[in-house]
Amino acid sequence: MTFSSIHLLFFVLTFFVVVGSDRVLISTEAVQNSIGSENLDEVVYSGYTKPDLSQPQSDPKYQCKEIVLNNARFQVITPQVIRMEFHASPEQEFNDQATFAVINRNVPCFDFQSSVNENDGVWIKTEFLELKYNGDGKSDSAFSADNLQVTINFSNGKSEIWKPNSPNPGRLFGTIRTLDRVSGAHSLECDTLPARSKIWYSPVAQHCTYGLISRTGWTIIDDTQSPLFDNSDWPWVQVSPENGLKQDWYLFGHGLDYKKAIYDFTLISGKQPIPPKFSFGVFYSRWWPWADWESINIIKEYDEYSVPLDVLVTDMDWHNTCYREQDMGYVDLAGQPACWTGWTWDEKYFPNPKVFMDWCHTHRIKNTLNLHLASGVQPSEKRFPEIANAMGIDINNKKAYVEWNVTDKKFSINFHKHILKPLEEEGVDFWWLDWQQG
Repeated sequence: MTFSSIHLLFFVLTFFVVVGSDRVLISTEAVQNSIGSENLDEVVYSGYTKPDLSQPQSDPKYQCKEIVLNNARFQVITPQVIRMEFHASPEQEFNDQATFAVINRNVPCFDFQSSVNENDGVWIKTEFLELKYNGDGKSDSAFSADNLQVTINFSNGKSEIWKPNSPNPGRLFGTIRTLDRVSGAHSLECDTLPARSKIWYSPVAQHCTYGLISRTGWTIIDDTQSPLFDNSDWPWVQVSPENGLKQDWYLFGHGLDYKKAIYDFTLISGKQPIPPKFSFGVFYSRWWPWADWESINIIKEYDEYSVPLDVLVTDMDWHNTCYREQDMGYVDLAGQPACWTGWTWDEKYFPNPKVFMDWCHTHRIKNTLNLHLASGVQPSEKRFPEIANAMGIDINNKKAYVEWNVTDKKFSINFHKHILKPLEEEGVDFWWLDWQQG
């Protein structure tokens, strides 16, 4: 929910995007030249080859020479990225599935030096990295500062030695879950933040995570506990098996070559499509029960004063609400505040939402609607029978509702099919996932 009265969000469109094996530079002039184009194909690319983003690289099987010593495995992803994997249990296997963070390991092969045996361990040398592992790869030789180190050679002639649990004082801060009700400065040093911070009305887990960039010259991505993707047509998340000690790390040793670090990350995490240009424009948003005609008048006012507007944000009053019942403490079948979640248009404000959104589109305005998800789909919703039947829920049971469970593939398929898709067909362009995301 937005707590300010009226606010406009402006974004500066000066960015360098690195995608796949091609570099794409979109200049400010190029973006200006593309104004008026709704199609990404019409964006002007300044001197660089436009990549094909339709088929992102997603092959989790590493195809190059890998170094294996008993329960330890090393994969050289690029001259500056090495994957280090260890498992202690004989029931475990090395992971070749895609994970939530890493969907591709089928990278171009290149020559590097290496040696491996139980007496001397593992030695790997690329143009920029030299790895030494002095363990024998057996169950009691998990990676530690006593048996593993990597020397990182910077392009400026300097070097840095990384060992497990090495401090990284040069990290350039992280990101947190929300800035709701934050007033003034807030630390982005993840290591110093408490596990739960009082940001809004109660302590919440901030999920603070550091990025890839560090003045120290290296970063570790710990992929050990990441959920895995299965091999179905729509790859779905499955919990990583818990079978004793395991380690799955990616060392990024790029020195101060930050662009290359981000580029190498896209090789394993997948290509990132360029956001549509309207997302960098002006948004109008206010938590207020605007009717469709009032929103139209607001849009006309922007046009009258020659102020640009790209997106109309309609807060939660697009759907049926019951604030009086909320104030009295009423809760729904999910135990959440009544009517905070909703999927049915409030017809007193939007008697014909498709006509309204068609009008917005003719005036080049995108629409986004506010969503609170925690209550799932309650029996009062217009499309409850469709999704309940699809989920095998008895609609005659007065205490039955469709629980919100985005990790359930069946629920996600039916939620998109029976709830979101009909609204998108009426003209919703994208969604605002508000508080209660999960």
